[in-house]
Amino acid sequence: MLKYHAKGEDFMDKYYHFTSFNNLDGIMNNGLIPQSGFRTYSIDDSNSGVFLSKGIDNSIKMYAFMFGYYNKVIGYKGTKEINDCMSEIDALSKSYKNGFTELRIKNLYSVIDRINSIRSCSNFLQYIGGYPCLLSICGIDVKDSVVLENCCYDDVISPSNISLVNLWDKYNNVYYTYFDAIVAYLKNKYPLNSFSQDHREDISNLYNYINSFGFINFNPCYCDLIDVPILNYKNQKVRALNN
Repeated sequence: MLKYHAKGEDFMDKYYHFTSFNNLDGIMNNGLIPQSGFRTYSIDDSNSGVFLSKGIDNSIKMYAFMFGYYNKVIGYKGTKEINDCMSEIDALSKSYKNGFTELRIKNLYSVIDRINSIRSCSNFLQYIGGYPCLLSICGIDVKDSVVLENCCYDDVISPSNISLVNLWDKYNNVYYTYFDAIVAYLKNKYPLNSFSQDHREDISNLYNYINSFGFINFNPCYCDLIDVPILNYKNQKVRALNN
């Protein structure tokens, strides 16, 4: 396999996008197309765009946020929010009906539907669309990126600007494209205490989730991250962890 090494100092400046392996064929042919998909709908975000993170550490933050959000919704947070919505619907239904109350009731039912759609997923992987991989993006200019873990790019990103990030285990000469394996490697570079306090609960839970797969023995001395241009990846045989 041809090796395209990404320089370590580039990892903080590049943009990243995590997606499902199920989407790779479409991305290879059409690039990344702005859209408002299930994940953005699930967090009540109606923006349409290509959602990116600036810096590989911020891609971990975004992934951890999605993992934490899913677990809260299927647990206590979702139950409390549904109960609160039903209580308010009941109170509004007994009050004087006008345009405002009818719209509010409609919005409350929409919240319940959104929570139930998340809860219909059997696990986190189904929620995010399947086994995740990480894409690196070059040659674009993202404006007004205030929240670096969740930047919105409103134009198509060409396949020529997209690479698939692989973890190369040099000792065993194995390539992993599964994002969880990459996160397991990056835990050495970005330990829990390197994140701000308000992100640590989600990061900690994500790292524990990764550990549950047994990804704890990636020696940073024997591993490297490699970018493979998505157009070249079509002809490469890269071993994915889930294969």
